[in-house]
Amino acid sequence: MQIVNMFSFLAIILGTAVAGQMMTIFGGNISAVSYVLIGFAILGFVASTFIKKTDVVLSERKFEANFIKDLSKYFKCIRQDKALFLTLIGIGYFWFLGAIFQMNVLMYGHNVLGLSEVRTSLLLVATSIGIGLGSFLAGKLSEGKIEFGIVPLGAIGISIFSLLLAIPTASFFDALTRLFVLGLSAGFYTVPLNSFFQQESPQENRGKYLSVLNVTNAFSVLFGSVVMWFLGSFLRLDPCQIFFILGVISIAGTVYIFKTLPDAFLRFFNWALTHSIYRIYSIDTENVPENGGALIVCNHTSFVDHSLIMASLKRHVRFMMLRQIYLKKMMHPFAKIMRAIPISLTDSPKNIAASLLNARAAVENGELVCIFAEGALSKTGNMMPFNRGFEFIMKGVDAPIIPANIDSIWGSIFTFDEGKFFWKWPKRLLNP
Repeated sequence: MQIVNMFSFLAIILGTAVAGQMMTIFGGNISAVSYVLIGFAILGFVASTFIKKTDVVLSERKFEANFIKDLSKYFKCIRQDKALFLTLIGIGYFWFLGAIFQMNVLMYGHNVLGLSEVRTSLLLVATSIGIGLGSFLAGKLSEGKIEFGIVPLGAIGISIFSLLLAIPTASFFDALTRLFVLGLSAGFYTVPLNSFFQQESPQENRGKYLSVLNVTNAFSVLFGSVVMWFLGSFLRLDPCQIFFILGVISIAGTVYIFKTLPDAFLRFFNWALTHSIYRIYSIDTENVPENGGALIVCNHTSFVDHSLIMASLKRHVRFMMLRQIYLKKMMHPFAKIMRAIPISLTDSPKNIAASLLNARAAVENGELVCIFAEGALSKTGNMMPFNRGFEFIMKGVDAPIIPANIDSIWGSIFTFDEGKFFWKWPKRLLNP
């Protein structure tokens, strides 16, 4: 999906950039430029004939002549799915901003930097290369799963560099750099959203759902054009002021994303942290179901076992967490966002049962729960006897129990190696 996104945005923005180049090459001769575009259209048609034919899903479905009624029907279906609807809005928001940015960059090059047509088009080239690279990196960083944590990271980048573009600069290189990083952030923002929307759309209606998405994007672009006219022609704002307004809008969007997906940003921060310390190899993760409840039963050798499991799985995991750690001031806000389930062997039997019943309810509700069944960190690196809490959780529950093993971590700074936690030098970087 990231490759499709990368080439789509490269084509859209580079097309705008090349327009200025072609007008310069052909001396403003519109007819000559038109012939070039016709040539590209013919090449596109020829290329389309090489696309491999596949079976059509629901080919017996009747053609709906009233496309507005059809779109309205499936838009209502999307609205009933909160996650899909928010994703639809998020992608539309991206296209809205993109439409304004694209037009404003051209004005910025001409009116603020005083650039020629050719050099102004290079500003769009920098943006498109940033989007392409951001899309590619988003796919790589996600490691084959939809990593929503990249979305708020991209939103932060869009906000910051929109505001930086509002600060006038006399340097062409500075403008190129800011627009490149802005594009990079946009790639981080849009790839997980597009991937999620496509993957989570029901297969039998995926084409219909994607058509609603495309129509929403088209209206977003149209609305962006109207807003650009209002800001530039009606209010007579200069490009720097428009970038400032876009930055403020982006900050509002970023705050909303943090409010809606706080756990997602923590997931990405966790991914970045664990991958900077360890080389993680995940084996047999396909045994974790994509949907539905399940209990992961794992060994407990280090303080970062939770983080390693989070970094290895596609799904959100609710951890059974030692209450003393859950209540620590530094940890509690994050544990609460991740909806950890506190438990302690020093609790009363009634409170222990309540925690285990909470975990059972989560599994029955279709969530993924992880328990470290030893009940404490290993002091030797060897596995200790399991407590029976996981049996209590799963008694009478129709859901899988998935054993998990974290291997080769003993000896890292987060284990009890050398008789102490933390306060020791790592024996090697990127411990496997």
